[in-house]
Amino acid sequence: MQRFYLPPDNFIGDYAISTDLDFIKRLSLVLRAKEGDKFLLFNGDGREKLAQLLNIGKQEVKLLIIDDYSGPREPVRKINLFLALLKADKLEWAVQKSVELGAVSITPIVCKRSVSQSLIANKSSRLKQIIKEATEQCGGSVLAGLQPLLPYKQALLSVAKSAGRNLIAWEDEDNNRLADFASDQINLFIGPEGGFAKEEIEIALNLNFTAVSLGQRILRAETAPIAALSILLLT
Repeated sequence: MQRFYLPPDNFIGDYAISTDLDFIKRLSLVLRAKEGDKFLLFNGDGREKLAQLLNIGKQEVKLLIIDDYSGPREPVRKINLFLALLKADKLEWAVQKSVELGAVSITPIVCKRSVSQSLIANKSSRLKQIIKEATEQCGGSVLAGLQPLLPYKQALLSVAKSAGRNLIAWEDEDNNRLADFASDQINLFIGPEGGFAKEEIEIALNLNFTAVSLGQRILRAETAPIAALSILLLT
């Protein structure tokens, strides 16, 4: 069954009403939807709503909510991913797959070896759209938050005193395996092409972060978050 995200203000009582022209176009022109067709809707609150199409026009679509239940595919662990900026297409791919696997928030960070030092114009909007579409596709019912771009050290400090476990992936770590440090809430830092600089690791360790290994092989920067999330969320 097709799933769609609609903002919370589109839900009024037992109805979902949208004037989003892109959504209307997908229903009418792509899916050829007709009155009586059923769809799954979610608004990011962790619940899914079974809805039946009542009417669709050029400017508005109205659906009746006929069932409402807790989303069945949300991960037990809360993983906040801090991801070093990558080249545009690689960043989009990493964000898409991280959402599919269940990251609850994604914070782009700028590191010493980051190829990019800033997000290009409209990139945040593009990433938010990718997050929405990935959540629709994977069956998630909560949209991952896209946080503002942060310099590396500022990102570390933002979670240094949090209740969660703070981990940083490092290819030179030989003893600590990521799987051994799983907990209900994790702030996970993944580096850029070329990895974190040694002084960046030292800063993290001084803030009581734990350096962890993702395995014996050296992974590409866009592969590392996928491997890490798979270890934490699919095992």
